[in-house]
Amino acid sequence: MNVFEWNGLRGRARLLPSLGPSEVAHPQRLGGILALPALVVIAVLAVAGCVRDRSSDLSDDARLTGSMRSDSLSSLEQVESIARRRATTLPADFDARIRVTRAAIATAATRGDVRRSLSNLAASLGDPHFTVVEPDLTCPIQTPTGLHAFANGVGYFRVLALDDGQRIADRLQDATSREECRVGLILDLRGSDGGQLTVAAGIVGFFIDADTRLGEIVDGDTRIDLIARARPPEQRYRGKIAVLVDRNTISAAEVLATSLQRYAGARVFGEPTAGAASPSTVIQLANGDWLQHPVGRFEPGDVAPVKPDEIVTGDAAQKRAMEWAREK
Repeated sequence: MNVFEWNGLRGRARLLPSLGPSEVAHPQRLGGILALPALVVIAVLAVAGCVRDRSSDLSDDARLTGSMRSDSLSSLEQVESIARRRATTLPADFDARIRVTRAAIATAATRGDVRRSLSNLAASLGDPHFTVVEPDLTCPIQTPTGLHAFANGVGYFRVLALDDGQRIADRLQDATSREECRVGLILDLRGSDGGQLTVAAGIVGFFIDADTRLGEIVDGDTRIDLIARARPPEQRYRGKIAVLVDRNTISAAEVLATSLQRYAGARVFGEPTAGAASPSTVIQLANGDWLQHPVGRFEPGDVAPVKPDEIVTGDAAQKRAMEWAREK
């Protein structure tokens, strides 16, 4: 049996004592990490509204020195090597893209020019888990996770990020124990960029009667079961469960939505999701940027994209979920 710990992180990027230099979490983009013997599983959070620290030597405006250009070319080699090992498929013109990116870095004037070149190369792989993350972002906390409204016995619970498991568990326990939510609970995962798979499993635990295996994380010979532990009977929610998703629901949020649909009797409303539930990790590149890339896969592979029970968009999704929750 594999035992692991997770940490919810915020603030500026820093090394974690339990991890080596190649296993560094980036707090601005990551809700936390799932640290395993041979695997670091994370997922990217939304960065809408993030601002750059212009005083940093790593900012877009910083002029390239000779050593910075050398580090940037080394970063390109890192991205290329990981892409060849980890990408599901490579573009037919990948070699040509490498040459173009190398030439762009050789003539780049600023760090921003380099970052854009590396980002374009990562984007060409067609996988949202391949992305270059800049190290100098400061991001405000977005819409907080928790119970935001209720009407006629149905509560509305927003989950933007699966990051701080204890905080989410405390707020979810409070919500599910309220008389105002006795009829049903709407769990809104629209726009959720995921987070930690362990947090997703913890949420599922509120809605199941027995421990349930949700799937496994596979990376080479490493296989880790993801188990949702059922909450004590007095904490088990007995009302109806509606889940809202859209095309921007991604990664661990997709695993959560499908698990609730399959194992907890939830009904899903909205649009098909992004279809990107692969585990991923972040490493620091030679030039100080960070590269997020997939590591292995989550099985079963059909957890994403999530297939809604009812296809509805915009405000109509929440309205329809409320109607369903109130149906006898």
